[in-house]
Formats: sequence, C-alpha cells, structure tokens
Amino acid sequence: MHHNDDFEDYLLKHNILNVTSLETLYKLENDITYQKSLILKKNPIPGEFDYAHLKKIHHFLFEDIYDFAGMDRFELGVEYFGKGNSKFILGS
Repeated sequence: MHHNDDFEDYLLKHNILNVTSLETLYKLENDITYQKSLILKKNPIPGEFDYAHLKKIHHFLFEDIYDFAGMDRFELGVEYFGKGNSKFILGS
C-alpha cells in the first residue's frame, strides 16, 4: 500500500463495526480506544513493554474495531501505514 487512500480503504474493509464512512470509523475508534485506555490504566496488561507485550496492548485497544487487532504489518503483509496527513514509520 502506497497511499493513505489505500490504507483508509483497508481500514474500512477490515473494521468489524460494519462502518462505511471514515469519519464515523475514526470517531468510533477514538471513543472506543479512549474507553479501553481508561480500563488499561486501572488494569494494566502485565509485561515488560517488549514486542509481544505491545502487541497485546494493541489487541486490547483495537479488538472491538478491527479484525487485525494485535497483528503487525508483516503478519498483515502491509508495508505502508498512514492516516490522514500522518505517515507511520516504515517497517524494517
């Protein structure tokens, strides 16, 4: 994937909320991950903040939104990530 539009299409295709609008998806993502972060503050996922631990945190935050929660770009076969004007760092 080389363009934000491609990744945003990917997000719409892989959301488990059956949302078809990016605006709605991003609003729900923001609301849900905020609530999940409050849960994490009170009940942290045990670990050493290593790679496996961070994937568990990602899964917890996004499991109600995307079917790829907790997976990395290599597991997904996706090289490029970005949302809107933000570009995520390329994988190594």
